[in-house]
Amino acid sequence: MRTSEFDPRSKLIFVASVSSLAVFLKSNFLLSAIALISILTAVILKADLLKAGRKLKSLLWMLFLIAALQSIFNREGTVMLDLYGFTLITSGGISEGIEFMLRMAIIIISATIISTSNVRQSVQGLIQLKIPYEIAFLVSIGIRFLPMLTEEIKDSFTAIRLRGVVFKELTIKKKIEIYSYLFLPVIAGTIKKAEKIALSMETRGFRAKDKRTSLNILKYSAADHFLIAFSIIILLIFVLIQTIYR
Repeated sequence: MRTSEFDPRSKLIFVASVSSLAVFLKSNFLLSAIALISILTAVILKADLLKAGRKLKSLLWMLFLIAALQSIFNREGTVMLDLYGFTLITSGGISEGIEFMLRMAIIIISATIISTSNVRQSVQGLIQLKIPYEIAFLVSIGIRFLPMLTEEIKDSFTAIRLRGVVFKELTIKKKIEIYSYLFLPVIAGTIKKAEKIALSMETRGFRAKDKRTSLNILKYSAADHFLIAFSIIILLIFVLIQTIYR
């Protein structure tokens, strides 16, 4: 099945199902199963899993941080590492850290699945799901704004490095100062862009009429019906399993 056979609405329903399960489920085994299902679905939809992997790699340090914090405040499980009688890592803390990583993996993979549809199709899908156009439009603006914001931050960091600043050699105080110098202009620039977009919307008569028409109307295919049914089935099955074995 080609990616083009899938309607953005069916992808949204699948993502809503697995994301809800990522929040609801408490078992690492069940979360692992949902993560595997998400990965297989992302492969079928030809999502960019390498990009998702890079994002998860950047979050690995949080795994150790959460494991350490859980071990300090929650002494469940076997002590894995202690320092002069002070517990640093426990098996319960590691389990909590793995649980966090599995949840983040499911959410990040879900985002890559959504990205297989272009913004216009996603907005049209939200509208046909009876989401108010204003909310759908805000979603599209947010999707377009985030990459722009990311690029501006990267450009700012590149400009600092080209001036000979080596972040690894700076003290924490100096790093905080540089970050404040970087983010304030970026935020100011973002606000200015938002004002320009708002002005453009006003001049083009945004919300001038209650009803809007669409040139391209999305239609479900057999693949979409299968994906929707699959999404509902796994949602019900995993909720039932979690409820029984709580």
